[in-house]
Amino acid sequence: MAEYIPENNEKTIRNLLMSCKKAVPGVVFKIWDTEELVIKSSDIDEIITAIDGGDEEIGINVFDATKKSLGWFGILPYEAEDIIFDNSANAFCDRVMASADKG
Repeated sequence: MAEYIPENNEKTIRNLLMSCKKAVPGVVFKIWDTEELVIKSSDIDEIITAIDGGDEEIGINVFDATKKSLGWFGILPYEAEDIIFDNSANAFCDRVMASADKG
């Protein structure tokens, strides 16, 4: 459980990451803040821990097992609402967003 990210926002981030993993097994995430790479991982708990208490803006880049880029999501982990503020305009991200909204 995150210390600084609000509980509702943590749930939204977890749903987003899990939806990516369900859509394409074997995904790897590269998580960026406004300055640098924060973590490269496929472990959701590890990712939450790495971003908790960090920057106000996070970029989540998603790659498949062959290292092909699948898309990008922009999140604002400390905002009150609409924490997923942007994403790549492609079928993968659209499918993930539809699934994450149901989660």
